[in-house]
Amino acid sequence: MEIDGLVINRGSYEVLSGGRKIALTRTEFEILALLAGKPNQVFTRSRILDNVREDGYPITDRIVDYHVAGLRKKLGRAQKYIHTVRGVGYKFSAEEGS
Repeated sequence: MEIDGLVINRGSYEVLSGGRKIALTRTEFEILALLAGKPNQVFTRSRILDNVREDGYPITDRIVDYHVAGLRKKLGRAQKYIHTVRGVGYKFSAEEGS
């Protein structure tokens, strides 16, 4: 999957931004792939957890915020695609200001 220079390769668990490989944790990768796989669809924190949960991992809605913050930091300029929907969760959008 490629969106404006951000390449997400599910087969190899690799993410490239501007040709540069970005090292993500498994959970960060799964969150990014989930959001980017359905652009403009809002995912609640609970729904994100249901899709990326690892067995034996501490489960709270706020753990999603922690992983999204780390993901945004690692993505650099490409973090602009991950939008917070206040009081609901997150969405992926290539549109500015959405």
